[in-house]
Amino acid sequence: MAERLRTLAPTANIAIVSACEGDIYPKPLLSVALSRDLTDEHIRSKKGEAAARELGISLFAQTYVSGIDPTAKRLRTTQGTLRYKSLVLAYGARPALLPGLPSSLVWRINNLRAWQQLRQRIGQDKKRITVVGAGLVGCELAEDAAHAGHEVTLLYRDDFPLQTLLPEAAARITAEHLRQTGITLLANATVRGVQRQDSGIGLDIAAPVGPGGIQADIVIAAIGLETDLRLPRAAGLNTDCGIVVNPSTLQTSGPDIYAMGDCISVEGVPCRYIAPLAAQADTIAHEILGLPHSGYRHQPPKIRLKSKVAAFELSGRPCSDLPWETVENAQGRLVMQQRRGSTITARLEV
Repeated sequence: MAERLRTLAPTANIAIVSACEGDIYPKPLLSVALSRDLTDEHIRSKKGEAAARELGISLFAQTYVSGIDPTAKRLRTTQGTLRYKSLVLAYGARPALLPGLPSSLVWRINNLRAWQQLRQRIGQDKKRITVVGAGLVGCELAEDAAHAGHEVTLLYRDDFPLQTLLPEAAARITAEHLRQTGITLLANATVRGVQRQDSGIGLDIAAPVGPGGIQADIVIAAIGLETDLRLPRAAGLNTDCGIVVNPSTLQTSGPDIYAMGDCISVEGVPCRYIAPLAAQADTIAHEILGLPHSGYRHQPPKIRLKSKVAAFELSGRPCSDLPWETVENAQGRLVMQQRRGSTITARLEV
């Protein structure tokens, strides 16, 4: 967002308020860093301070926002109150929390700081690692840990990994490929409780088959994301599953307040992927600067699983009410699609 504004307005006064250090890094690397033996220095492409200097912007790092006054156009932070002409909310989403997965015993990896702490905790020895949740991130983290030589259990509540995203035929293939990496799959399972024990961490498991409990050295929760809506709601902004924005301008219900990325919802659907961010930033920059533009048009991004053994690509708009048709299933390649009438609405390649 700051880069696009700077390109269009070389002399504009731009400030970023960030709860973290503001460092720049490719977030997808966090789910493949163990097997590649990457350190935080490998992952980080630029320090926040250096990036801010290059862009000519003010960076308020390790600073928290406590409130927004849309009428007076003021932002209350732990570094004082800032006045703004336009405000962009781009604070992302956070890992979902469940009472049975206490943060004191269970890791959640959604930023570089959390990754650094987990990497330090793992150390150089091989560990028993349990990943709870078999969505995209859970499958990637489990496979990454397995390729790094750890003993990995992937625990999930459905019949197959990625079942809410993939048709059963593709989900079965994914499950088998994950098993081939040495991962233990525990299906139809939920965690009733987590406790520290002498031998590590004990998980009390409810499952139709398998153990009633398992032991681990590291437990990672990857059960999805949720948007923290306390800040926008206190400011009187419209919210549902995220911050509600105009689908064309990305403006919120507040005057001169925009939002982008994981924290927004577009027509009632959360926006959780990286691909749309450049177009969102471009739209908001043009809106803020009063420059003509064609408006934001949200396109479902292609979804890929970063995997050495179970890669797939899903494009279009999958619908739960439409059947999947098999287009090709031979020589280790599966292609499926959904159609509404004569129009292909979704396509999957495994």
